[in-house]
Amino acid sequence: MSLALVAYGRELGTRVELVGLDSNASVIETVRGVAESLGYDEASFEATAIVDYESDVPVDLLVSLHACDTATDEAIAAGVRLGAEAIVVAPCCHHELAAQIAAHDKDALLRHGLLLGRQADLVTDALRAAALEMLGYRVDVIEFVSAEHTAKNVMLRAERAPSASRAKRATAEYLELRDRWGVTPAIERLLALPLQAGGS
Repeated sequence: MSLALVAYGRELGTRVELVGLDSNASVIETVRGVAESLGYDEASFEATAIVDYESDVPVDLLVSLHACDTATDEAIAAGVRLGAEAIVVAPCCHHELAAQIAAHDKDALLRHGLLLGRQADLVTDALRAAALEMLGYRVDVIEFVSAEHTAKNVMLRAERAPSASRAKRATAEYLELRDRWGVTPAIERLLALPLQAGGS
């Protein structure tokens, strides 16, 4: 997927400077080899966890597709930390909050594993969207491909657009949703969210 961004940029006549990250060195070597074979000199790759990545170069866009569980939260946090103008993530599994929600008393919704899992997906991504809005992003939650192709078709698309009123609303929504479900999301810790009244 990352190399498709380079190809698309070339098609538009725009040079896309890509830095691809993966903690698995063999994945990095494979993609680096593909990039070299295609002559994509604007693409570089590092074998590192996204939480450890540092850059002095401004980041226009952070993209993370199907990062499992809290790896999506780590990608979002890295985008915020690096000052990305836009963040696009397509989450995969949502085990963290599913386990926390499952620890509560079961009702007709939570008694069934499939339904609990789907509810955890919704709660997790709603909290992620609210967290980004608290920190100055405008967020859209969309389906990016048909459900016929994958059930994991939710995308959070965030663009930096600070708004005090949006941050205040998002803070209230975040707190209400978090407390209603009795969860402690990784996104809160990773972003050190400003949860005092009024938001950021």
